[in-house]
Amino acid sequence: MTYPTVVVSLALDQPNEARLQVAGELAERFEATIVGVAAAQFAPPLYFADGAEALG
Repeated sequence: MTYPTVVVSLALDQPNEARLQVAGELAERFEATIVGVAAAQFAPPLYFADGAEALG
């Protein structure tokens, strides 16, 4: 059985060394590539908002 890709969720607010270590070992074992995914909520600056959005 092969896994062509290992996806690892990365945190923006904490170190990711342990997650990447485990993902790397799994990818090596199964001859897979690694994809790292991280996301954060985006709050645009107020000068981009207009109307009711600018009032908060």
